[in-house]
Amino acid sequence: MKTVLFLRIASVLTLIHAALHTIGGVFGAPAPGVQQAAVAVMKANEFQVMGVMRSYWDFYRGFGLVVSVFLTLEAIVFWQLGSLSLAPVIRDAAEYIIGNLNEDGYLTSSDEELLESGLRPEEHRSEVYYLSVGCDTCNHTGYRGRSAIHELLDLSDNIREMIVERRPGSEVRRAAEAEGLRGLRASALKKVFTGVSTLHEINRVTFVEELNVGR
Repeated sequence: MKTVLFLRIASVLTLIHAALHTIGGVFGAPAPGVQQAAVAVMKANEFQVMGVMRSYWDFYRGFGLVVSVFLTLEAIVFWQLGSLSLAPVIRDAAEYIIGNLNEDGYLTSSDEELLESGLRPEEHRSEVYYLSVGCDTCNHTGYRGRSAIHELLDLSDNIREMIVERRPGSEVRRAAEAEGLRGLRASALKKVFTGVSTLHEINRVTFVEELNVGR
């Protein structure tokens, strides 16, 4: 609510500034003495611009009107930003971010989200997690391009023999993991910890399983 209030106050003050500038600066009468003499000189010096005779006074007043228009547009932008901050999606995202900052000011995930993602809160609570906010450029996906996740099986002699013997796939996988195989889920989590992807995205494209994964 403070953000909305500040933006609305800024909008009103800017609009008042625009009105006072227009009334007093652009169309205001010059004070007797030096100001009147200066205005008279500016009006007296005329020259041709694009086939029309103009004076320095015309340019001075035109520039003043441009400033007035700019200030009015700025007031409108402030007001619209205040309205935008009231949108449910923006407000909920802001509340989520504010409610999930760690002591260093980075975004974290709740224990419930970590458990749903197969992560142990006591081990991964302090990690930095990002949200895919999105914009018009990325079609509101929050991502740019694609990033591959990999699972590479090294055909050691032991693995090769198990495949030849037609051992169950689960048994082959356990043996491969014992030899250092990193699965797709582990590769995807590494993308999350380095800020390339999000928990929501990797949960969408990989199976959730409990892993002992660090950076």
